Amino acid sequence: MPLPGAAYAFREPVPGLQAVIGLPFLWLSYQLDKDSRASFSLFGPTHLSVEGARRLFRRVWGYSRFERSPEQWLRADRAERRDRLIFDHQQARVGVRVEAGEGFSLDLSAGRDLRRRFYESRDASRSSVPRVELPDAWTGSLALSWRG
Repeated sequence: MPLPGAAYAFREPVPGLQAVIGLPFLWLSYQLDKDSRASFSLFGPTHLSVEGARRLFRRVWGYSRFERSPEQWLRADRAERRDRLIFDHQQARVGVRVEAGEGFSLDLSAGRDLRRRFYESRDASRSSVPRVELPDAWTGSLALSWRG
């Protein structure tokens, strides 16, 4: 379901900086030079992403990334109608992204999934609810994406 919001976009108030500031989100991107960039995004109190990238070759970027992005589902037999089943975890990754042209990119990454837990609550920012903790795990990913 789309959420209503308002935002203001800044394009280079200082050289290399772009930002979108609004409710309930914030996105910042900074191009340090032609071969280095960093980004930060926050959506609500729980969705966070930080990435630093460096050009390795012409269209090949190496990066490191930290992300927290809880996933939520509504269960059919929940006792409280507003409660959701939440999978909360954090990811630390390093990877290589190849810009293939025509909006396509190929991304190969590996990292660690941290603080993995399931719980039922109204939102992912609650801390005093029973949880099922899972051990940290190594992960890998290969993704092909397109942006139009």
